[in-house]
Amino acid sequence: MRAGAAVTAAWLVVLLVGCGADEPPVPFDCELVLPDGSKPAPDGSAELILGFQGLLFVEVRLTALPGAFPDQGLVTYTVKAGEAPQIGAAQHGVFTDWVEAERVHTNLIRVFLSGSSVKDYDDRDATITVRLEGDGRFCDAETTWRLRDDDKCLHTGEKPICPDDPKP
Repeated sequence: MRAGAAVTAAWLVVLLVGCGADEPPVPFDCELVLPDGSKPAPDGSAELILGFQGLLFVEVRLTALPGAFPDQGLVTYTVKAGEAPQIGAAQHGVFTDWVEAERVHTNLIRVFLSGSSVKDYDDRDATITVRLEGDGRFCDAETTWRLRDDDKCLHTGEKPICPDDPKP
């Protein structure tokens, strides 16, 4: 073997051994909670929110023990409610937002529903599955909550627009 070929072969071995396969992500425990950090009431309901341009969503957070969440993570989710088609999406930039009673909570995660109307989801059970990944760690959380539209307002910014608001 020529000297140049031997050096090239040696570097290839170093690169292949040194760069080995990525380690599989390490799981940790987390669970889904409502925006205020609580678990749903005994009836297991979560509020449907009608937002800008008619987008329909539910806001949730993940909660876990301190130090579990990555600095920045990617959330992927799926939602299945009644006869509506299962949908899924991703949200970047999920991070620890606040700490309470030995638990940490992520920033709000908006779980968007398909382009159907509120009546397609109101008072129906929905199974929400969420995965958070980042920094070589991940957690999976799944829950089934009844979706309710008790707040008939349109949420487009700081102040919701409600049907009972006085007209300007």
